[in-house]
Amino acid sequence: MEEKILVIGSTGQVGTELVKALRKRLGMRNVIGADVHNPKPSASEGPFIYMDILNKILLDHVIKERKITQVYALAAMQQCRIFSYCDPCALN
Repeated sequence: MEEKILVIGSTGQVGTELVKALRKRLGMRNVIGADVHNPKPSASEGPFIYMDILNKILLDHVIKERKITQVYALAAMQQCRIFSYCDPCALN
């Protein structure tokens, strides 16, 4: 059976590199990127699905329709904020 891989969170730092490596190894059409952000132009080659992993109906549909054999779930909520430097001693 031919491997069909879905990489959820494919536009993030790790996802972008994983998709590139898997496509090089398994072929462009066997690795599908998925994310809620559009891919960067340098990573936009190959199949991509704009989807939210929280949409279980769409996720189930994609897995069945595309005959996915593996799923890499790299999606994360972006919670990081950029803080300016502050002196922790000054907080008291």
